[in-house]
Amino acid sequence: MPVLGDTGPAYALWGPHEFRGTGPEAYFDISDRLGEIGVAALILCGWYDELSPKRCSRPLADGIPDNEYVIFGNSSHLTILEKEADLYLAVIRDFLGRRLK
Repeated sequence: MPVLGDTGPAYALWGPHEFRGTGPEAYFDISDRLGEIGVAALILCGWYDELSPKRCSRPLADGIPDNEYVIFGNSSHLTILEKEADLYLAVIRDFLGRRLK
């Protein structure tokens, strides 16, 4: 049983903590296979997200054929808990409403 404070298996492949990947997963890249995704994708990102639009969500949007890409201009990583929470939920509801018919 893990001891409190033990990072456990969740970080075994990434590294000592989430902000600095040093393990094998830090270098795992299959972005060249994004085009194989055959379902619609909703890609959401906050403008101030630590996973920046340029480095993370934009490559997803460029690589996944059928996607909708939304950047929330006044949010960071937890848009659902920030000023644009209502808009965030509206975007998700709209996407699902159109896709699940």
